[in-house]
Amino acid sequence: MEARVATNSVVRVLIVGGECSGKSSLSEALAKRLGSIWVPEYARGWVERTGREVSAGDVDAIVSGQRAAGVAAVAGAQQTGVVVIQDTCLLQSLVYSQHYFDFVPGGLEEKAKAELEGAIVFVTDGDIPWVSEIKQRGVPAGRAAVQELLVEQLAAFGKSYTLLRGNLATRLDAAEKILLPLLLPKKLSE
Repeated sequence: MEARVATNSVVRVLIVGGECSGKSSLSEALAKRLGSIWVPEYARGWVERTGREVSAGDVDAIVSGQRAAGVAAVAGAQQTGVVVIQDTCLLQSLVYSQHYFDFVPGGLEEKAKAELEGAIVFVTDGDIPWVSEIKQRGVPAGRAAVQELLVEQLAAFGKSYTLLRGNLATRLDAAEKILLPLLLPKKLSE
């Protein structure tokens, strides 16, 4: 199904959650299902390219890369009318930076809050089995702590979200049920 936005505005979906909570699987599958633009997690690509864990000194570059990818996706969506599905966002970088490095780069809080404006936010629950990832931070107990920080930060920003639980199919169906009323089939929007 290729879904398009009913107006000139871009529907942006941001998917956040603790480590190994299914963000990447959900965001990629949802983008495929809706024929949307998918923005992968920049930090995951960073780890794959560098072959090491993220350090505090990497945060600014990761934030810049994640932000640039999101901006480019929105620009593409404005031309094509498709939805943008982002695997993480600046909020995730803000919380990770707080949790793992006990600092927040200057301006990140404001950028994260601005990115949330007008976006639909899904938080993936940690109710799925933990699968360890090479060179990725986190342990099963940390997943819940990161999710709690994400939810607290969303509340501090006054941003609502939907918590997605269950297996991938259940999460996909729940997300689609929320998004479909915002979208029109391609033939109706042309």
